[in-house]
Amino acid sequence: MLSENAKDIPGFEGVYAVTEDGRVYSHSRVVKAAHGSTQLRKGRWLKPKINQGRVLYNIGAKWTFAHRIVAMTFLPNPENKPQVNHIDGNPLNNNVNNLEWCTQSENIKHAYATGLKKPIKFFGTKHPKHKLSDDDVLAIKSSKESLSVIAAKYGISKTWASRLKRDANWVHIKADSNGNTTTTTNEGIGEKCG
Repeated sequence: MLSENAKDIPGFEGVYAVTEDGRVYSHSRVVKAAHGSTQLRKGRWLKPKINQGRVLYNIGAKWTFAHRIVAMTFLPNPENKPQVNHIDGNPLNNNVNNLEWCTQSENIKHAYATGLKKPIKFFGTKHPKHKLSDDDVLAIKSSKESLSVIAAKYGISKTWASRLKRDANWVHIKADSNGNTTTTTNEGIGEKCG
């Protein structure tokens, strides 16, 4: 039987409902069988699937995270933020009071602040698998050569060369317009490398 704190899931009205704590209910309804006849499908609570520590439900022939279902149903999203954050950091706690809409950046910062993600210990030449030196990275970041030429010259992929040029990797090394170098410690690097 459906509880009082359940609401129909937007886009699935009359088919599926969700409770404030993230349980999903399939309403009783008449469905067409494969051979063309109709049958009554009795209402029931759906069984969740746990994948990588997160709860999913199969609604509308698609596996969907419980926290997204709860947020879409109960939480207004006036700023149209794309992600849902578990405030207490527990992905199994899908209660509406534990969820908030957030940006990817806010979600990553929350993960570092709560200790769910650990700061990067080794980066740049301190990383055991590094291919490039700080001087190589500086040369790449200030280079005017094409990505193909850079990739061939340093034995890296064009994607990696592009990430270096955009400061998506090796963010602790910066080159200004004059070719001067600034190097920082790993403090704050976690915010860019989530």
